[in-house]
Amino acid sequence: MNIAFDTYKQKLNDCRPALDGLADSLNIEGMRSELERLHAMQEAPGFWDDPEKSQKVAVKTRQTETKIARYEKMLTDWDDLMTICEMAAEEDDDSMLEELQTGYDGVVLHGQQADWSEVLAVFACRFAGDEQNGVDVATLDADRMSKLKSVFWDMTEITTEVEEIYHEGTNDEDGWTEYILHITVTPQTANAMRMAYRFTAYQNDALDELLSDRTALASLTKSLTITNADAISLLRAMPKELSEERHAVVERTLSLVGKVNYFWGGKSLVFGWDDRWGQLAKVTADGSSTTGAYRPYGLDCSGMVDWAFYNATDGGYIIGHGGGAVMQHSYCTPVRWEDAQIGDLAFYPDDEHVGIVAGWDKDGSIQIVHCASSYNNVVITGKEGFAAVGHPIYYTNV
Repeated sequence: MNIAFDTYKQKLNDCRPALDGLADSLNIEGMRSELERLHAMQEAPGFWDDPEKSQKVAVKTRQTETKIARYEKMLTDWDDLMTICEMAAEEDDDSMLEELQTGYDGVVLHGQQADWSEVLAVFACRFAGDEQNGVDVATLDADRMSKLKSVFWDMTEITTEVEEIYHEGTNDEDGWTEYILHITVTPQTANAMRMAYRFTAYQNDALDELLSDRTALASLTKSLTITNADAISLLRAMPKELSEERHAVVERTLSLVGKVNYFWGGKSLVFGWDDRWGQLAKVTADGSSTTGAYRPYGLDCSGMVDWAFYNATDGGYIIGHGGGAVMQHSYCTPVRWEDAQIGDLAFYPDDEHVGIVAGWDKDGSIQIVHCASSYNNVVITGKEGFAAVGHPIYYTNV
């Protein structure tokens, strides 16, 4: 390993004890246990019937989640930097040496790594699907791990840039230059890798089959990277003048497309991926033909909307306060379809179903994201079935 990278790793390792000590000081494990108790209270029947009590619990939940999230972000940043350093050293990539040797006063990460669901699918098709020299990829030994890393590296481009900010001196102190390291991670998609690896027809068919069950792949990797082509198109088409609040709600919703099963009564007040998703669970909510059956846990239509607003606001807002589509509708101002905006809520007759307006397709047809029992997943469809649309009052109150 290059000495420069070894030195950089040592600097990161020197920071780790302080992070671990901070977890003890903050009692992170105790907060996680408390958070489980608060979530259980919010999911109990009738919880939201007492507005004063529910508001206090919601505030405490948000405060606890924020503390945990801030600590976990520090850990994630540490892990990301260590991973980048290790992989760059392993690949003998000198492109980062100058920046790492010079030193920096701050580090800013941009972009996101390749979606692990797609990395695994491409890895399996490239090596197990090779009709001449195929290898079993069910067991990951050292050789297969090396192959997996090579696919990850091919699908994850990392570039760096050092920003220099000069600070004027004062009468007592000299001026100085601040160095900020910007690390940009640019992912490649599975479709792009078909061409890069020159997949055969057999490998392409295998990749199509693996990617057709993104729910299973997402459950394995716990990935919420937006990979659905229609979702990506809608995200890219969002107008620049769209409010941050509307953009955040829709972006979070699009991250669920094709990845979370429909589950009658399924709710989640968890930041990011909920570990319960995809796990077999009993349907306990009344009113469905699936009540009493065991199914992979996920979300129902109003649960998807709750999760989107909860995640978009860092836990600060749950539209309808967990009361289902009927309550969510009561927190909206009715508008005509021609006045619908991205981020509005759309409803079936009698509020039997709810979705979120995500934009319009190339033909000008409105596109709605919803967790539908008929598709057993979060999907993007047209207006069919939806009878009303409304502006959530949240957008006008922030």
